[in-house]
Amino acid sequence: MKTFKVSLNIGGASFIPADRWEKDGDWYKFYREGSMIAEFAAPWVKKIEERDFPNDNGEAAK
Repeated sequence: MKTFKVSLNIGGASFIPADRWEKDGDWYKFYREGSMIAEFAAPWVKKIEERDFPNDNGEAAK
């Protein structure tokens, strides 16, 4: 699983734990285990960064 940092052009960001994302028309959609879990209107999205999801072995604290 990955964590996607979605930076918005109005300021701020959301962190979405998902398997993948895709652009569908005017929307960015995020999926986990085959189900859509989040969507953002494309005009509001400034940047999407993909990161590895930290394992539960203390990596998140580093």
